[in-house]
Amino acid sequence: MPWWLLFLAFVLAWILTGALRRYALARNVMDVPNARSSHKIPTPRGGGISFVITFVAGMLFLGMTGALAWQAVMGIAVAGAWIALIGFLDDHGHIQA
Repeated sequence: MPWWLLFLAFVLAWILTGALRRYALARNVMDVPNARSSHKIPTPRGGGISFVITFVAGMLFLGMTGALAWQAVMGIAVAGAWIALIGFLDDHGHIQA
């Protein structure tokens, strides 16, 4: 795998994490600490979706270049999108435990 592809994935994840952090702060999507929390102050939620988006984008790129079979790319991308959607809804408080 070329080094620039890893660097590009890192930069994309970094930018998306910052954008999602600003989104969470603006819409008050915060994880308020409780007795089970590992942090002491309210923390923005939803930053993990940046890694899923970066991963799915990378998979699509590898599929378009022929490095991976389209069946594998689509299976992994669809599964990743579902996981991201469930995580996003959970971060916004729409899924009960």
